[in-house]
Amino acid sequence: SWKQTRFPQVNPFWGLKRADVTIRPELTLSSDRLEWNGIRPEVSVFYEWRKSNVGIYEYDQLGGYMNLKKLF
Repeated sequence: SWKQTRFPQVNPFWGLKRADVTIRPELTLSSDRLEWNGIRPEVSVFYEWRKSNVGIYEYDQLGGYMNLKKLF
């Protein structure tokens, strides 16, 4: 996903309006061979980074999670 955020007010601490761009590609894998009683596991991995005109708000993050999806 791609998200752009512009803050409406000048931050008195930084003396400027903050503007961020956040990008988060994600990959989800699932297999019907692992399904049990209509429940299918999914594994997701993502990489997220934010660029900002205020350096303290910039970051890079790698993460993942697992879901159990019920199929009807």
